[in-house]
Amino acid sequence: MWAVAVHGGAGVVSKSIDTLPYVEGLDSALNCGIKRLASKGSALEAVVDAVESLEDNELFNAGRGSVLTEDGVAELEASVMEGKDLRCGAVCGLKTVKNPVKLARLVMQETPHIFLGFEAAEKFADKFPQAIERVSNSYFITERRMKQFQEAMAANQSNLIDHSYNAFPYKEPGSGGGEKGTVGAVACDIYGNVACATSTGGKTRKWSGRIGDTPVIGAGSYASNNSGAFSCTGHGEEFLRNNAAGFVSAAMEVGKLSLKDAVYELVHNRLKPDDGGIIAVSPTAEIVVDFNSLGMFHAFADSSGTRGFKIWHDI
Repeated sequence: MWAVAVHGGAGVVSKSIDTLPYVEGLDSALNCGIKRLASKGSALEAVVDAVESLEDNELFNAGRGSVLTEDGVAELEASVMEGKDLRCGAVCGLKTVKNPVKLARLVMQETPHIFLGFEAAEKFADKFPQAIERVSNSYFITERRMKQFQEAMAANQSNLIDHSYNAFPYKEPGSGGGEKGTVGAVACDIYGNVACATSTGGKTRKWSGRIGDTPVIGAGSYASNNSGAFSCTGHGEEFLRNNAAGFVSAAMEVGKLSLKDAVYELVHNRLKPDDGGIIAVSPTAEIVVDFNSLGMFHAFADSSGTRGFKIWHDI
């Protein structure tokens, strides 16, 4: 058995939007994961391929199409983790790496460390000119994001969790603000190994140097063959405060909760309404997705033929 799930952001997602481009984007990412897993590839390969696809899609807040900092630039972050040996890698503060998830994987595989940031991470990327494609920061900045940034500037608002400029006026966290933008993937391969990968551009007009939950192992992502693989999306500071992904794993390993119950405990009893959600997969290929925001872009598939896409709880 194998299974894979991907997400592309959570929050107040209007039911009037044209969902087709999002469906196509998530479907493409899902297919990348399926291709790896169906050909006996590893869970790590599956999640990295899936997230790389989402980083290249400007609809999502990761890679190209990321939101902009207070200085009008993109600062990117990502992490990966394998459940079989708890190996992990993370990067933050990237400005020239086309696909941060690939650099996070190299940190895991090629260094004695777990987390590299800013200039050190960029310098590390210099060591792999064949594997890591570099771009100017302008590559990440789309017309949509620039318009959003300019509207936020005009409204004198910053550190915004909303990554859709159509959702103005912005609202404070917890009051029903717009989409929250992180992308991620979780997978279980035929060997029973799980892995996760998560990537984001952060918050609109965030302070330069702000680091969210995405690259923090145990907060925005975690993977262990003793529990499962988890990738979060939403209000990053809340996922950091609650050690969100690590909490779910501990609730399963120590608290002996099921995957479904552990995810529910995090999303509905620890996080606040509108904070976001999580995708999860177990070493037995069980998939669980839950969120406390109005919507969350996600898709999933497994080797039994189950396949789906969903944004809202009721549709």
